[in-house]
Amino acid sequence: MIRRSVAGFEIKRELIAYVKQSGIPSIILQPTFYMGNFLIPGVVGNQTLAYPVPADSAIAWISMEDAAAYGVYTLNHPELAGQTLPIVGPEALTGNQLAEQFNAALNQEIQFYSLPVEAFEESLAPVLGKETAGGLADSYKWVGLNTELLPKPDQVINEMRAAVPGTPFAEWVKQAIQQGFFAPVTE
Repeated sequence: MIRRSVAGFEIKRELIAYVKQSGIPSIILQPTFYMGNFLIPGVVGNQTLAYPVPADSAIAWISMEDAAAYGVYTLNHPELAGQTLPIVGPEALTGNQLAEQFNAALNQEIQFYSLPVEAFEESLAPVLGKETAGGLADSYKWVGLNTELLPKPDQVINEMRAAVPGTPFAEWVKQAIQQGFFAPVTE
């Protein structure tokens, strides 16, 4: 297993250490990737789902609404103070499984394409700047080498999962269609 220092991760580690050393009661929430990332223009289109993660690695995505609900839950449960808690959706899906979910919801053939991180970085640089795009690309390079270290659905504590069951990816896609983000093909 290769572990590489990534500036964004190091900053988070330093911040967490600072908060823990402060003595202030805190709860650290550890999400993975947000389903909302699929709303970025160009990620889903032309019968392709292009994202810079390995095609065969199952990742537990989370909706922003579920992340917020976990936050509210933890604010109302001070007994969780001092813990780092994974917060992820109810399922871990590979790239091809994500594409299948889009296939069913959009009524069209969508193929998953494991976007090379360099292409991802190049597309982000004009919008985010070269340094920020490079830092984000480094994060995705790390993820590509270490997906087994990402939080999994069974790591969410039972009480939190009962309170926030999580949005299945297929349901999230349906909601995104209803909100006008994706247009299904009608026959």
